[in-house]
Amino acid sequence: MSLLSWNSRGSGRPSMMEELKKKIKDVRPIFMLVMETMCYVNKGVNLIRRLGDFESFVVLIQGLSGGLWIFWERSVVVKVIMSKSWFIHCKLSVKVNGVSESFFLSCVYGNSKSFIRRLQWPVLAMFQPANDESWLLMGDFNEITCQEEKCGGRQFNYSKVRPFLEMIDDCELLDLGFVGSIYTWTNRQNGHNKIWERIDRMMANEVWRSRFTDCRVLHELAISSDHKFLILKLIQDRVNVRRPFRFEIMWAQHGGCQEQIQDAWFSVFLFM
Repeated sequence: MSLLSWNSRGSGRPSMMEELKKKIKDVRPIFMLVMETMCYVNKGVNLIRRLGDFESFVVLIQGLSGGLWIFWERSVVVKVIMSKSWFIHCKLSVKVNGVSESFFLSCVYGNSKSFIRRLQWPVLAMFQPANDESWLLMGDFNEITCQEEKCGGRQFNYSKVRPFLEMIDDCELLDLGFVGSIYTWTNRQNGHNKIWERIDRMMANEVWRSRFTDCRVLHELAISSDHKFLILKLIQDRVNVRRPFRFEIMWAQHGGCQEQIQDAWFSVFLFM
């Protein structure tokens, strides 16, 4: 059982639709978030129908950019609570191992301009539920949290991301980590101009994390976008195989972590 999050950078392109349809067939997610669709509502609904028999909710684009899609299996119940151009906040109910589970889900696209993101994070913090309710967040936040989440370009600037980090701290959110290479986005330039960053992520509060202790987030390559697919597996397959490497964000706070990551990372191909 899984959820999918992806910044498509323009839905409707044949290559993008073909890749997304194949990913859905392979992963079979129960819930999907697609960002920067750049499609109007009617076209978005029609394109979603081409992907499968899903319920859906579409957020309008602004100008020639933006747009959000969420769509889900009919066995899942989704109640949209609030939406704006950059987020959809909803409640998702599903059966996991025969047990009914429900949690709040915030699907987020952080603006590319930092001065606008500073205004977005206090709004997102308002969705923090009561202590006994679980909350999951996913999407393209357009933010990194430390230097280890960036390669190339300007150095990490703490003051620039401070509002995002404060929101995470105030809401007591936990990064769900990842399986795969660290970076989720590249500018696809060459040589010294190339930049990689981990700006897509999934986070949750402690209540949600305690309910889904076996969850894991996969970073999977996408050809038709400069963003990777993020696949959240709620239940791990019970197969006796070697467990894949999984990064926990707390490791970055350990002394010497940066040097070890750099030594290992630059010895392999970083981003296909």
